[in-house]
Amino acid sequence: MMKYCKHTVSLFCLILSFGVSAKDTVSAQNRLPEIFTNSSSGEWKDASAVDVEAVALSVVSVLMRDFPEKIVAPIILQNHESGPIVLFEKGPHNEFIVRVDIDGRKWSQLSYQFSHEYCHILSNYANEAGSNQWFEEALCEAISLYALEKMTAEWKHNPPYANWKSYASSLQKYLDNALAEKHRYSKKTLSAWYQDNKKAIRNNAGLRKKEEVVGTAIYQLIKAGAFDVSTIQYLNLGVRDNEKLLSVYFKEWFDHSPLKNKASVRNLATLFHIVI
Repeated sequence: MMKYCKHTVSLFCLILSFGVSAKDTVSAQNRLPEIFTNSSSGEWKDASAVDVEAVALSVVSVLMRDFPEKIVAPIILQNHESGPIVLFEKGPHNEFIVRVDIDGRKWSQLSYQFSHEYCHILSNYANEAGSNQWFEEALCEAISLYALEKMTAEWKHNPPYANWKSYASSLQKYLDNALAEKHRYSKKTLSAWYQDNKKAIRNNAGLRKKEEVVGTAIYQLIKAGAFDVSTIQYLNLGVRDNEKLLSVYFKEWFDHSPLKNKASVRNLATLFHIVI
């Protein structure tokens, strides 16, 4: 069995630095998933496992603010050339296994990759989206951008360690560079773009640049206040069907969402000219 270390001290410190009141500290600590890394090998290269866990914990800390009642199982975080990916296989104690692929202390890259995979966990990836998997990938791209934005603001004042404040600019630069990529923006409406790319993306969920077009559009909805991030937890709760139409996929998402989240699903569906 692999040996894992747990960064309990950073968990407590991060909870305090993120402004949680004393009476809420215990409940907040219980709500954040434990994150374990392999400390018995050099898989993180020149990065320490403790620092990697601190970064990953920062990701979940900023994201879980949008999920006040959500409980997530512990996570085993690995650095592996097969990543980034969250495995269907679980750990020995039912932990999620998340793999990233980074080279040393590249905290921005780690944050970007890990937040994407964490989004899959939050959006019920185990239920499988079938031919709509491309959309889940696009949604998680949006959450990666959102996480970088939130972490940039957080690290300016409350980074995992006091001497990490300067890394906030690196997080911002990583976000800015991503948003500056021209392939992320289509001259056509998203509905027209989808019709042009429908066959390709429904047959292959690995067309990352195409998914980034949709992911960037979703991120813009988030920025405009038209999409509540907490809505992702109600995705993939419908009937499993590998050939499900996108309109049906959205309708099931809408039906499983509580009232406060239904407008978010409808706003997103409207981009594809889908009426719910």
